[in-house]
Amino acid sequence: MMRRKGEMEDIDLYGMLDFIETRLQPAMAAHDYHNPVTPLDLTLGLSGCHSSFVKLFRQVAKEEQVNLFKLIAEVSAIDQKSPREELIREIAGQLRRQDTERICGKTA
Repeated sequence: MMRRKGEMEDIDLYGMLDFIETRLQPAMAAHDYHNPVTPLDLTLGLSGCHSSFVKLFRQVAKEEQVNLFKLIAEVSAIDQKSPREELIREIAGQLRRQDTERICGKTA
């Protein structure tokens, strides 16, 4: 919502969601805590993507080493109802190139 208003654009929402899912949630499970809304559920809800595509998104995100949540959001901005594997892989490749450029300090 803040991004829609042009605010907090420097916050890496998808990186934060990844941190919550991979590091915080497992650490908090030892204390019997669970998120009422998981990062995946939040991403699916915000993007309008159907959960039936999650397995494919996870597979491609892992293969391409890109953020699952950002991949879902970017693909869903193009096709949220029935994204093709080719589209998911294309967007994953773009995200990976962007990540590489950001890390290496290059601009597109």
